[in-house]
Amino acid sequence: MQINLHLHQGEYIRIYPDFIFPKLHFERHFFRFHLQDLRNGIPPLRVLDAKSVRHMKKGKSTLSDIRFLMRHLENAANEIGKTCNKLSSQRKATELFEEIKHSVYQHDEKDNDRQEQYKWATWIRKIRRSRRARRQRDEEVDEEDEELMSV
Repeated sequence: MQINLHLHQGEYIRIYPDFIFPKLHFERHFFRFHLQDLRNGIPPLRVLDAKSVRHMKKGKSTLSDIRFLMRHLENAANEIGKTCNKLSSQRKATELFEEIKHSVYQHDEKDNDRQEQYKWATWIRKIRRSRRARRQRDEEVDEEDEELMSV
């Protein structure tokens, strides 16, 4: 894979200076993160660094959010003995995504048929909310255990 560098404000960056993060569905973002967009000359989003996106409004935080979501999926892939690092085709990426998407869908408390329609940012909010609630429950259980131990 060849990554073209672009000169922007005296620095070389890995993406076009006028690039904006697309508002894609969750599955499409998985593909964009791991696979190169040959038609538009966009490298996989996983190769971007903070320097390449810092000229964009909220570029670094958006890249961080996308990486958070992809790390969640990579952990799910590792649990079943697979890896996301060497995806080389749309077919392989689709097969892997179908196997691991449930790890994200389990964070939807409504459990409805619209899960496939949610954008990536919605899933980030849902995962973080779910983790926060789980952490609070664990802390409450720990406090109850401490109270029982002290009695």
